[in-house]
Amino acid sequence: GIMVGGITALAGIGGAALGAKTATRFERCVPSAAFLVPAAFTVPAAAMAMLALNWRDGLARANLLLFGAQFCLWTHSGPIHTVSLSVLPPELRTPSNALWMLLVQLLGEVPSPPVVGAISDAAGSLVTGMQTLWMSMLLGGGVWLLGFCLLSPVRFKADSDAAGAKATFSSLLQPHPP
Repeated sequence: GIMVGGITALAGIGGAALGAKTATRFERCVPSAAFLVPAAFTVPAAAMAMLALNWRDGLARANLLLFGAQFCLWTHSGPIHTVSLSVLPPELRTPSNALWMLLVQLLGEVPSPPVVGAISDAAGSLVTGMQTLWMSMLLGGGVWLLGFCLLSPVRFKADSDAAGAKATFSSLLQPHPP
């Protein structure tokens, strides 16, 4: 309960800060480092999550592994927020962030408990159902790596680039010229 909440809060803040700082540092020499940083940190996150879920010798060590897993997992937050918001004109940033948060909830956080529950029920073990979590972390790391390899380097949009642009919520769903 409260221990996992504290772990999540501290790891989230620290991981986001480390991810932003690391991506900023490497962006000078590695184009689209904002995609590579989350990909690189996802592998140790998945490994620590797997160990935390399967650890049988003491809660303290499992909690330490959980902290490490979440710390590494949250490194995506800073770089990806920066990319997603800085490629848009200023007047689209707030609705874009709102749409992003909605989609994260609808596509990730809402279906996850029923999926893990269904797997747990079918297998007869919550631990078995929870294994999908570290596996999905590895899948997510693969998606970040594909983004790094396949997408062209991010061109950041300066606030002055957006002069005179008209923003609507539906314009977030329509392609924009580069």
